[in-house]
Amino acid sequence: MGELKATRRDVGDRPGRAPAPAPAAGSDSGYREYDLLLRESPPRALGIVQQLLAVLVRLVGLCFLVIGVGAAVIILREAWTLYQEPARIERFALAIELGSNLDKIFALPASESAEAASEGEATSEANTPAASTSLRLSYFAGWFLVLLLMLVASILAISAVSAGGRLVLYDTDIRQLSRAVVKEVRRNKGN
Repeated sequence: MGELKATRRDVGDRPGRAPAPAPAAGSDSGYREYDLLLRESPPRALGIVQQLLAVLVRLVGLCFLVIGVGAAVIILREAWTLYQEPARIERFALAIELGSNLDKIFALPASESAEAASEGEATSEANTPAASTSLRLSYFAGWFLVLLLMLVASILAISAVSAGGRLVLYDTDIRQLSRAVVKEVRRNKGN
């Protein structure tokens, strides 16, 4: 078969358009206008702006994705470090004890009488936690606080990765939505 070629004199001065569908019996011409809008391409400047916007949205999504993955890696590394060195919780426990006196409030009465007997030792131990023989609630509160902060940070990291992934796939989602709308309009046209 030969190739189809058109010259300028064959085409004419008017650009070609897709034929308009025949209106269905008893329907308005509103569908006809909508169908022409679907078939016509947008102006070139609008297409360029849309492409630039799509690139910008994808770059922002990529930034969210990188930040979210980086935060998740940092959180996992910190969790592993706390597992290997549980003594690092002591800083949180001391801060909780200094701010709330949690260990002194819930100290056992036997340890309070021992502390009252040795007042000279109590003044020298002012910078240390309550009594080493009593249950240190500030230590457990420190673990709870650290785990809670890591949970919140990991939720934020997962949200950043999810939002970044959606933004990177922005154009694909929009195309799927437009195809679904066109399919629904065609299905309704048949009814």
